[in-house]
Amino acid sequence: MKPALKTTLFIAFLSALFHATAFSNLLPWSVNYSDVLPFFQNTNHQIPYVDSQLEYPVLTGLFIYLSAIIGQNQIGYYLVSSIGLITCAVLITYFLAKLSTNSKTTKRLWLFTLSPSLLVFALYNWDLLALLPVIVMLYFVNKNKHLPSVIALTLGFLIKFFPIIYLPIVILKFKKPKQIFLTLSLFLGLSFLIYSPLILTNASWQFFFTFNQVRPPSPDSIWALIQLFIPTLSIATINSLSAIIFIGLSLLCLLKLHQKPLKLTLALTLSFLIANKVLSPQFILWLLPLFVLVPNVSAKIIRLLELVNLIVLFTILSVILNQAGDHVYAWTLIFSLVRHIILITTLAFLLFAKNSTRLSKKAQSLGKIRDQAPVAQGIEQLSSKQ
Repeated sequence: MKPALKTTLFIAFLSALFHATAFSNLLPWSVNYSDVLPFFQNTNHQIPYVDSQLEYPVLTGLFIYLSAIIGQNQIGYYLVSSIGLITCAVLITYFLAKLSTNSKTTKRLWLFTLSPSLLVFALYNWDLLALLPVIVMLYFVNKNKHLPSVIALTLGFLIKFFPIIYLPIVILKFKKPKQIFLTLSLFLGLSFLIYSPLILTNASWQFFFTFNQVRPPSPDSIWALIQLFIPTLSIATINSLSAIIFIGLSLLCLLKLHQKPLKLTLALTLSFLIANKVLSPQFILWLLPLFVLVPNVSAKIIRLLELVNLIVLFTILSVILNQAGDHVYAWTLIFSLVRHIILITTLAFLLFAKNSTRLSKKAQSLGKIRDQAPVAQGIEQLSSKQ
């Protein structure tokens, strides 16, 4: 485990250094861009949701605010943010190692620790902050710890919202009526408790929800490509279609994988990324720890997905920040389509491919029966004598 932890620490530290080059203008802003850096201005001497609006859930806002208060200036703010996010990356690796119960998944830790996505996205946004409680939730689900699982899930939801899609994982694991009631009560109660100071003070806590409701598709998403061919497609219609597709895919995932929590977690994540109108490149980071835990997906496919996603990232940043021409944006859309094809293919493989692990176990058991058979033993003895 120690080499994996040290590698994660090193790669995440390099990510912090990479994005810190923005302070010295060594690289174009379209290369070392980070969402983390500009938000210091939003929180400098301002309380999020009270003095200023913030398009992130409350615990992300709290992390940004505390980083600004502790850091005092933009460099200090970035340093504190870096320490927090690097710590999250290391802890994710720690819990992944704890969840890796066989040599195959243990060897796949490098898919996260040495991933290009970790290098680029560790300090790009606050996704590691939400990813940590998701992996902790899976750890406690695997340990049959009900309350810690729900608490971890709720904290993830209050950081980045998307972990709410994993609520069925906890409900399927702890499925007695009293346990389901406790899961929902704790999830809703803890969420209300943390949001209540903002609700009671009439702060703009709901801005995250209204912002995403009226938000257009991200320009590097499949929905942006669809809008090019169907310009009359409204945001409201896209919201509805996205929800219908996600619900349909989720029901299919639950039907096929309800007895396999790790595969189901990966499948639900893929379904969300496929259907969602916003597919920011850093969202691919959500998949990497799950790819470690689900060895069915080829490492070559994972690296191809990362490569295509990074091409999408740097081309769309060139378009947005450097006002690159339409020919660059055309490449963004082409590779975003390729990225979507990879995501859909991976989900289809999880849902419909034959279980190679089960087949290999059957082959091994047949081999043992053959080896134990008297006839087989006699043939082997004759062969050895000859």
